[in-house]
Amino acid sequence: DAGVQPLRALWPFAGLLPEVQDLPVVLPQAGAHGRDSGSDEVELVTCESSPSQGSPLLPSVGLVKTHVLSLADRSTRWTARHNGFYSTLQERCGSARGVVIHGNGLWLGSNHATARAARAMQRPLIISPRGMLTGWAMEFRGFKKRLAWWSYQRRDLAVAQVLHATSREEAEGFRTVGLRQPIAVVPNGVELPTLPPTDHRLPTTAHRSPSTALRTLLFLSRIHPVKGLENLVEAWAKLRPAGPRTTRNSGRRSARR
Repeated sequence: DAGVQPLRALWPFAGLLPEVQDLPVVLPQAGAHGRDSGSDEVELVTCESSPSQGSPLLPSVGLVKTHVLSLADRSTRWTARHNGFYSTLQERCGSARGVVIHGNGLWLGSNHATARAARAMQRPLIISPRGMLTGWAMEFRGFKKRLAWWSYQRRDLAVAQVLHATSREEAEGFRTVGLRQPIAVVPNGVELPTLPPTDHRLPTTAHRSPSTALRTLLFLSRIHPVKGLENLVEAWAKLRPAGPRTTRNSGRRSARR
């Protein structure tokens, strides 16, 4: 359609660790949509991983253009104009029209440089705080975050035209800290695999009756008080099922006991 203006979406993301597996899936889909439309573009700006983190999971080449910057641009280059995120966004925006910047996360030098670049170039900015403004998150290393909040983070958030929340609770947190921009509440997408029909009855063996059949408890999350693991352990202790097997997957490593 000649009346539709081409869109270039720039995604600054501090890093794609091996456990961050959604963006390498979502971004190629967005890139494929743009390719099919004949005009829209999706570009990712991210950082190298540290040696202890493993290689970043990058989107498929050809669908999303990826700019991989130095690890220092994530958290040690605090002067925005000397940060690779600032210069890369400035270069990719150029004089093009229809550019939208979608920043992810808070507090890091890369986030600060992204907000400064959007403000300097007067480009629309969407920010997804990714839970970093919730009460428990603000209390974690609270002194440093309060200092950062009044030094730069509050002003950087004010640059955004739209804030993205993944739940109504997160959106309420935005208002609690004084943010007044429009909020888009969009849950994180989850692609469910197509599974064959299964028998949901408890498994039994020749030596177990249905009442004592093996039960499996799966805790799929990172280990943090906000995830309610203590409540789960207490509930499990009250039930005391016979012959329990627990499986933990915290994102970086898994173990069975």
